[in-house]
Amino acid sequence: MSAGTSFGDEPGRLRSLLELDVLDSPAELEFDRVVRAAALICGVPISLISLIDRDRQWFKANIGLAGVTETPREFAFCARTIAERGILEVADASLDTRFATNPLVTDEPNIRFYAGATLRLSDGAHVGTLCVIDRVPRVLDNTQRELLELLAEGVVSALEHRQALRSYADSNSAFRAMVDSAPDAMVSVDTNQRVVQFNRAAEKMFACAATDAIGKPLETFIPARFRAAHASHLRAFGQSAGAPRAMHSPGRLLGLRTDGSEFPIEASISQTRVRGKQVFTSVLRDVTERAMLEAEVAARSHELHRKNVELSEADQQLRTAQQISKVGSWEFDPATGVVLWSEQLFRIVNVDEQAGVPQFPAQERLYMPESWQRLSEAVRCALETGAPYELELELVARDGERRWAVARGEVRAGAAGAVVGLAGTLQDVTELKRARLDLERLSRRLQVATAGAGVGIWDWDLEQNSISVCFRHACVTRSIAGGRLWARPSAPGSWQLPDE
Repeated sequence: MSAGTSFGDEPGRLRSLLELDVLDSPAELEFDRVVRAAALICGVPISLISLIDRDRQWFKANIGLAGVTETPREFAFCARTIAERGILEVADASLDTRFATNPLVTDEPNIRFYAGATLRLSDGAHVGTLCVIDRVPRVLDNTQRELLELLAEGVVSALEHRQALRSYADSNSAFRAMVDSAPDAMVSVDTNQRVVQFNRAAEKMFACAATDAIGKPLETFIPARFRAAHASHLRAFGQSAGAPRAMHSPGRLLGLRTDGSEFPIEASISQTRVRGKQVFTSVLRDVTERAMLEAEVAARSHELHRKNVELSEADQQLRTAQQISKVGSWEFDPATGVVLWSEQLFRIVNVDEQAGVPQFPAQERLYMPESWQRLSEAVRCALETGAPYELELELVARDGERRWAVARGEVRAGAAGAVVGLAGTLQDVTELKRARLDLERLSRRLQVATAGAGVGIWDWDLEQNSISVCFRHACVTRSIAGGRLWARPSAPGSWQLPDE
């Protein structure tokens, strides 16, 4: 195997090296001290921390090779060392067939002695060496070898600790960037309830810069009347299991801006440990707009409820009025064919409400044929011309008794004047119709009776100042003119009413 030959899982080894994020980094005192200690222990002028990259060996620390930061990998003694376990020691490179022709031996820096301890990471990757070099042949004793290996282990620990710190710093930076970009305010406090973190959303929410907020008591941002309760709540939460939870109060939580103004917030709280210290973090959201919206919704809901109650009462009053007056109402939408009936209308036409409203053509069975024909024509004319109608109709008899109703209808016109609906009423006038028919029958009987008996009947209405006379199959009513009731007879037995 030549000095530049790879071994094992080279891609994995290179990946581990790159993850250290150390190549081409500036000198660091911690590593410089290690190479100086190694040179002193071994009594040599040159000591290096060498990291083996893909095509080069790069020196993280260097004592004795001023101005040299790297050499080609193919010439690196350390490239062979990382293939070994423990220490690779070469007493005189000029006599060693593996290195005798190496330019680093035949030319500057004229290496003769070399001893390198492998830098083996915790994942097993061999990433480089801690080596000592001399320009004259030599051999290490056992103590020097042991100390060199211990120093190499210290270099590995330092590299991995450095990696962890940088990873933490990156993570912390990413976390801070995430916190600062969060839309909700995030405020962290320590066990003394002093602010240790205050993101940008919190700055905007409380009108306070983070530099002014850090170190201040949390109560600075809580109205005075809530401070004691909040402090007690936080202490109790710190003694609990610490699962994140929402913060509640009998009313709405309030925040306090630096200008003294209060505003409603909702909050959740969690706790964690940072570097062994307990930290509480609250995520806060300004719900001013939501509170205003909720108040508006509540007001509208109350108004809607009030109107619903009024509507319900009005509807009940309408139902009662329709029931007392025996009037049912209906609506018809020509576009959809939908017909709506009131409860009273179902009663008037003797249709079960559970069965629903029959379509208009199916309503023919509810009326006598002549009445249905007149109603159909009136509806057709209303829809075509917009003319209203009022008809007295005879309904289909119920239990052998004739029934009558007065149908009224009016169109509803849209913005362009087109008919968009038809609405109306149906009033049960059966009792009125029967009374009128009875009155007509009695009148005819009275006329027949008076004519046959040669008797006339008169009726004087003092309020209307008129008189009605029935005599010999004739009934007339006249206003009283000039205070005269009767004119003189033109012939015996021929009395006449005065002309108006």
